[in-house]
Amino acid sequence: MKRTLAFLGTIALTVSLVLPAWSAEINGKIKSVESWSSNGRSVTFEDGTKIFVPHSHPAFDKVKAGAVVKGSYYEKNGEKIAGPWEVRPGGCPEGPPCPQ
Repeated sequence: MKRTLAFLGTIALTVSLVLPAWSAEINGKIKSVESWSSNGRSVTFEDGTKIFVPHSHPAFDKVKAGAVVKGSYYEKNGEKIAGPWEVRPGGCPEGPPCPQ
């Protein structure tokens, strides 16, 4: 009985640590970019999704209204945080990278 409880406890702990690491996909056009804090920016997509982009994010300087984003985000403490993103200027088709 003790082994079963210890095993179930281990599984519960593992699941609670792994679930926050899962991410969701984002594929859309940026509607607006607000200065959210000194740590980064809040980005709102045309579908209403809001995602925080920290200053340390590799695509931070490319995040502008009208840009198209394909990537992921994760949730931490109820806040959506940008994961890996491919950012294209507005009107740039998919395929080879657009000139900057």
